[in-house]
Formats: sequence, structure tokens, C-alpha cells
Amino acid sequence: MATPPPVQSVYRLVLNQIYADTVQVANTLHVFSRGFTPPVETVGQDFITNVFPTWRGGVGSIVFFSSILVEQFIPDITQRAIVNIGLQGSSPYPVGTPAIEQPVVLAMVITWRSSFPGRRGRGRMYHTGQWIHLSDGLKFHQTNLNTCESLASTIRNHYQPLNNPNALELCVFSRSMGGRVPPYTTAGVHPVVAHTVQRYYATMGSRRLGHGL
Repeated sequence: MATPPPVQSVYRLVLNQIYADTVQVANTLHVFSRGFTPPVETVGQDFITNVFPTWRGGVGSIVFFSSILVEQFIPDITQRAIVNIGLQGSSPYPVGTPAIEQPVVLAMVITWRSSFPGRRGRGRMYHTGQWIHLSDGLKFHQTNLNTCESLASTIRNHYQPLNNPNALELCVFSRSMGGRVPPYTTAGVHPVVAHTVQRYYATMGSRRLGHGL
């Protein structure tokens, strides 16, 4: 197998949301390019056009999507852009099915997995704002899992070199290997090769804004 080209650029995408007009929620993805360095605005617009509709369609209107922040931290950490969104979630109430709006403290967890062993090769993303169907107080209903799986698959499928207009790829970025402060290095880049969706409720109390992955 031929050795892939070296990584040229790495980006952090932070989707900023507000839950019930009160609580700020942020989800972070990392993507990279081997061939060239697309502008941060282009990376943000690509996400909004190709990934955001699936995300928005899977959560209720209690979630307000304010913006997507894109930072290029390799090779030029000064490149940064905020693309405003200003839309509510669009998932309708499931007529005929007992359901409640998922509270912000509960989330579905998508685990991104690379080929690198251990915690440095895994990342997590917390997905909140869905309707909880037929809740048993412990596990998400299969309907919720299907919605979350759809989002995870959309993200993974879009960030494939042949599918993405900018040849961007999804990755886990390990700060312990790539650096916790500038200058960052591509040693922390681990391409995502698989993902899983957690069935049990997760809480977001220990999370910090911007630490989704």
C-alpha cells in the first residue's frame, strides 16, 4: 500500500448552539487536508451546506444554532472565521408517539475511532436536543439512535477525500501528541476509521466548551 501524502492543514470546527435560550452548547470536529489549504470560510460554508441540514433536522426547535467557528491551527493559527447561522432545530414533534424534549444535560455520544490505540486515538462528540421516544429512564430509544447514527454517518461520509470538495478528512486530534499550545504539529492527527453511538444516557456536566473531540 502506498504511503499517503503528508498532512498539509488541520482545522477545528466548533458548532455553537443555545438550548432553551439559556444554555450554550458547543460541539467540536477536527478535519484535515493532505493536498492543499482551503480558506477557513470555505471550510465553514462546506459544513453548513453538506452536514448542517442533517444535524438541524435531528433536533427540536428548542435548540438555536448560532454559528460555526472555524480555526486553522496548522499551518497558520491566525486563520479564523465565524460563519453565522441563526436557525432553530427543525425536527417536528413525533405525532402519535409519547415523547419529551431531551434536556440539555443529557446527550447522545458519538465516539470517533482511529487506528491509533488507546484514548489518544479516540474522540467524542455530544449530541443533544432530540425528542426522547418511549424513554425507560436509562437508554435512548432506537429512533434516537437511528437519528444520531444518521448524523455520524453523514459527517464521516462527507469528510472523505473523494466526497469532499476540499478533500477534507475527519480526524481525532491528540493534544498530548500534537501539542497543547502553539506551534501544533501533525503528529496529533489520527484519521477516523470507525464510529459508535452510545445507547445509554450521557451527562454533559463535566464538559467544557470547545472540547467535543
